[in-house]
Amino acid sequence: MNLDQAFNTFLEESREMLADMERILLELEATPDESELLNALFRCVHTIKGSAGIFGLEHVVGFTHVVENVLDRLRAQQLQLSPKLAELLLRCRDHIAVLVECSAEDVDADLQAVSAALLAALKPFQAEAAADSEPAAEGQLPAKAPARVEATGGGRVSGDTWHISVRFSPDVLRHGMDPIGFIRYLRTLGELTHVATISDALPAAADMDPESCYLGFEIDLRSDADKAAIEDAFEFVRELCQLRILPPRSRLLEYMQLIEELPEDPGRLGEILVASGALTRAELEEGLRLQRERDLDSAQPHKPIGEVLVVEGMVAPELVSAALKSQAKARESKAQASQYIRVQADKLDALINLVGELVIASAGVALNAEK
Repeated sequence: MNLDQAFNTFLEESREMLADMERILLELEATPDESELLNALFRCVHTIKGSAGIFGLEHVVGFTHVVENVLDRLRAQQLQLSPKLAELLLRCRDHIAVLVECSAEDVDADLQAVSAALLAALKPFQAEAAADSEPAAEGQLPAKAPARVEATGGGRVSGDTWHISVRFSPDVLRHGMDPIGFIRYLRTLGELTHVATISDALPAAADMDPESCYLGFEIDLRSDADKAAIEDAFEFVRELCQLRILPPRSRLLEYMQLIEELPEDPGRLGEILVASGALTRAELEEGLRLQRERDLDSAQPHKPIGEVLVVEGMVAPELVSAALKSQAKARESKAQASQYIRVQADKLDALINLVGELVIASAGVALNAEK
């Protein structure tokens, strides 16, 4: 599939999503709190935004980002879908339908004015952080507070930005995907403080295939997004790249605190890391796959999943240590609890009475035996 075919596919899918949006909003008039419908509505806008980012349609990304924020609050039950908000979302849906059909050059003053008016109308429904910022102009993103968080490569967390290491498959271009589009999309999540192109896999000029991708990237991103949101930026190319995301230093401390505060359940180490947000579900599944592959190789000794995740750069060793301590603490607590049994107070009273009667009867028998 070439780039033109991929873009036509994007347009077709966007039109389907927009039709679904209209249908769902009309259904929500009768059941405004239906969680499944709210989730489906959010997914429609999220998918359009993600796809638009891949093709560099920043005028679409900037507008849908704000709509997505409102829909996220709706599905989190931080907002109620009033008739006024439903009508506003339908107008936003119609505007998105116009924007996806336009290139950046086609966005004239009239379209920008419509965008600005709708964004201003959405402002009262946004999260508090977004509501404090100025409405975004067309093609721009709402301002985000700089995060106080980062990481560097090699599995060691040491800085104040997220560190993203990505190596694209040679076939990524043949699937109609532009690697630069994914990096550009990261700008919607925060500030790209450093991007380094890695060309180690670049062959000699005579051996180059113009349809193959040989590049990778090391990226520093300052953002208040979580790990799952950053991973979602590569959702459409996840099977065509090797992706590693390491958190900022302050986020590392946050993860460790979350691990310590998890309920006392000695669950599997990977599940503890996923529950804390330090590891995504996709990363855990990839780690388990790699562990299984290595176990099938008799020449390689079995490695615990924590060691596999650290070696592959999916999680910092400090977090694995914290998860192991949480596991050990929960198991110790469970072992201590298993030394005791719980008995209802009335049953215990009845048992004591029976024992008392047994003692009295035993004494009576002994007296009768002495006569």
